[in-house]
Amino acid sequence: DNLKNELDLKATSKEVLTKFINPDGTHFFEGLDVYRFGNTSITSDGLAGMEDQNTIPKSNSLKIPDIFPVTGQGFARRSSRGIPFYRVSQALSALFQERGYLPKEYRDAGFGGTIDFRGYKYVVDFSGLPLDQIPNMYYLDFDKIDLLSLCQEICDITSHDLFVSLLPVIDHPACEFLHEYNLEIFDETEDPATMIAGIIRIDAIDRSFAPQPGAIKSYIDDLADNNIFVENQDVGFEVSNVTTDKFVAGAQEVDMYFFSNHKDRDTLQERRARAGSVGGRSNLHLLESEQWSLATSLKQQILPFYGFLGDKAVTIPRGFGAYQQIMLDAKNLDAHGVGNYYIATEMELRAASVSYESWEEFLLYYSERYIDEVGQYQAIEGEIASQMTVEVEGINSQLPDGSLMSTNLRELLEDGRQFAVSVPRCVFNSDKPNCAFSPGSIVQDGYPASPCSPPFGYPLYY
Repeated sequence: DNLKNELDLKATSKEVLTKFINPDGTHFFEGLDVYRFGNTSITSDGLAGMEDQNTIPKSNSLKIPDIFPVTGQGFARRSSRGIPFYRVSQALSALFQERGYLPKEYRDAGFGGTIDFRGYKYVVDFSGLPLDQIPNMYYLDFDKIDLLSLCQEICDITSHDLFVSLLPVIDHPACEFLHEYNLEIFDETEDPATMIAGIIRIDAIDRSFAPQPGAIKSYIDDLADNNIFVENQDVGFEVSNVTTDKFVAGAQEVDMYFFSNHKDRDTLQERRARAGSVGGRSNLHLLESEQWSLATSLKQQILPFYGFLGDKAVTIPRGFGAYQQIMLDAKNLDAHGVGNYYIATEMELRAASVSYESWEEFLLYYSERYIDEVGQYQAIEGEIASQMTVEVEGINSQLPDGSLMSTNLRELLEDGRQFAVSVPRCVFNSDKPNCAFSPGSIVQDGYPASPCSPPFGYPLYY
């Protein structure tokens, strides 16, 4: 924590990756999770009060890099897609101490340093790779990877070929930092084993364009023009098919659309009615009436999908809840007694999804039901009526022959019994909006011509 606080204090700026979302849904990122130090005299041992007089070397070469990655929990930016490339690139630069030393706390914990090979120390220079061609948000989806495989991955995605060379540490601006380090090490210890023996340079050849024919012959001729003669020349031609372009194929593009369904199937009036509001009750009756219209269904933001009518017309249910009515296309269904369209409810589909037997039981139960008794004694009277073998007036009595249902219902209501419509009427217009004729007769028999979509006014189940 002390080191983190001092880095925050001494850095001229701290750029933390931040995501910004535009009003149109697009987004962009700013910041690369780095500290920037304008004062390059800050030394790694001088951070967080960790001065060490015995540290070798003791000069300003211990200064920390002018750009240093922000570390800590969550700053790996790892997700299910992998780790973004910019974090890997920053880590390699910091661990190899290419621009300056790691803070002493990191070095004491064993991070960073050089590559040891046969008693000599080497550093790796990645600046020859086309790192600028890789987007910062390109993700590396590896659990672990060695340096050579990482270099090959970079060359594959940028259409380059990889080659490696070994360079000495000399007094040159490109490796001035390492040269000064070697001089200080030699002055203090005179032990070559502690010095940087060489630089492993990683370079890449661009294969994004085809080589020019005759390029080698032209190069040799240029040498001759400059009085540099080649002892042995053997120039030939070959047919080559060089890969010049590659692309990365990912998942299909997904466009996100945001809908708000907080006003769908508005239950406000229902809640008001339950609370005892007089206005809520009247509005609830209006809502219960309007919910069966197609216009009300089309005002909903989200509708359940139950298939198509024909090739392109989507069937739109009417009503809310378990009794919402759904018109299904049955023209291609070869079943006896089923017409062009079948009117189902959500409750029926739920019964059918359980099993065929459950669906059969559901249809038989609702087949000829329309008006049921809903009074407080309906369960008791229903059970008594089902067990009685003798007809008793007012319990299991049948309607008189030739009488009107409305007349008998009025009489039962006058006796204090309560009835209600238990099966909804069909709210869809039938493709055959008429009643069928009896065989050999010109008189309609009162039954709908379409067996699964009755004319307007008939019960849904019959």
